[in-house]
Amino acid sequence: MSIIPTLQIRQTPAILHIDADPGQYSIRQPSADMELTTRRAQLEIHQYKPQLTIDQSAAFSAYNGGNYLEMNNRIYSGVPQIFLQALAHKVEQGNRMAAIHIPGNTVANVFGEDTETHVLPEFRGPASMDNVDIHVETRAPDITYTPAVS
Repeated sequence: MSIIPTLQIRQTPAILHIDADPGQYSIRQPSADMELTTRRAQLEIHQYKPQLTIDQSAAFSAYNGGNYLEMNNRIYSGVPQIFLQALAHKVEQGNRMAAIHIPGNTVANVFGEDTETHVLPEFRGPASMDNVDIHVETRAPDITYTPAVS
């Protein structure tokens, strides 16, 4: 028995099979959605009415004495002056009566010539072209602007 190795080569024909289908290419793109939101610009203007103030209290005081409190205060503050004037007049009359030796200083002459009436002090306020105060107050408008945002 011989121990010689034997080498055998067998060759079988190869079968090569390529199955190629035609290729497909597909691109899909959805339609674009475009959403625009815009906030409009806003302009707000708040206009104030002018305020007119007319103070005629000094004019009314000059016309008719004003209110009762003002008028009574003017009378009350003028009474001491009238009292002093009347007192001075009576002192003058008394001095004339004391000088009886001078002709024309008789009782009839001294008191007969006294026709002056003592009236109340001036109860009206002073008259002036500035007795009416007019004041106009204006305010600037409030302007608020908000720009547009898109």
